[in-house]
Amino acid sequence: MRSRLTDWFEAKDIKDPEERLVIREVRQGKESSESSLLDLAISAETRGDMVSADSLYHQALLRNPKSWKAAWKYAEFMRHIQNKTADAIRLYEQAAANAPLRGTERARYLESGGCY
Repeated sequence: MRSRLTDWFEAKDIKDPEERLVIREVRQGKESSESSLLDLAISAETRGDMVSADSLYHQALLRNPKSWKAAWKYAEFMRHIQNKTADAIRLYEQAAANAPLRGTERARYLESGGCY
């Protein structure tokens, strides 16, 4: 039983090495969980797996509803890939409401196209 749990936490069931690293971080709780899910969503989007990408963006936002990064990236996905403008606007508003007011995170938000 211990060996099986160790294998699961080490993500040995995942074939893709890049995805394995992200899944392992999520399972072990090392990084902020939404950032790992965002990495997976971007990877799925790059592969052309839009259903998985949508699901992963949604999961990232559910995991941390105050994450401006998750809201912003999901809005970009909705706007550019899904062509769902109304959903994108709602997500942009959520990102703006939770965006940092100062510091390096604010600079990242403004760099990504956000505005106040």
